[in-house]
Amino acid sequence: MEILSPGDSWSEVMQKMRDYFSIGVRVIWIADPVARTVYAYRSTTDVREFSEQAELIDAEVLPGFSVKVAELFEI
Repeated sequence: MEILSPGDSWSEVMQKMRDYFSIGVRVIWIADPVARTVYAYRSTTDVREFSEQAELIDAEVLPGFSVKVAELFEI
């Protein structure tokens, strides 16, 4: 999981994703604290959006894992 910070540029985030995918990472979760949303990327063009009300799951990569997106942003 990558957490966006105010200083992150989108081009830097995309480069990190390319790097991760090139070494075999199957899914990358990008958490946007401002939008309170998590984006699940399986490639740089295959993305699924999980809003604050959603449950973040990926049975293929992490069987049995689930977490409410809102809980990820609680402080």
